[in-house]
Amino acid sequence: MKKLEDDIYSFGFILLEVLVGPSIAKREASVLNATVYIHKNIILQFTGFLQILDQVLQATCCKESLSIVISITNKCISTKSWSRPSIEDVLWNLQYASQVQTTADGDHGV
Repeated sequence: MKKLEDDIYSFGFILLEVLVGPSIAKREASVLNATVYIHKNIILQFTGFLQILDQVLQATCCKESLSIVISITNKCISTKSWSRPSIEDVLWNLQYASQVQTTADGDHGV
């Protein structure tokens, strides 16, 4: 039987694919390869992740919102199943990132 931790891990890959966009997805054979690339070559800190982050996201999203999504994605794809967040934590963080983005958009008159 599939565990919830496995579902969170799989969802983390979906989030990762959204974050890196088609540029990495085309260069890599799969999202798993993209994740291996990230873990081998980049410390998952916000500044390092910007090197492979989708350019459209970089241009349209505020840094704080992206940082929240990157952080929860990193937690979801942890190799240690016990350290992965609950689905409630994932949803809360994504909703918070959305609120941060909405606030940033309002501040810029978008």
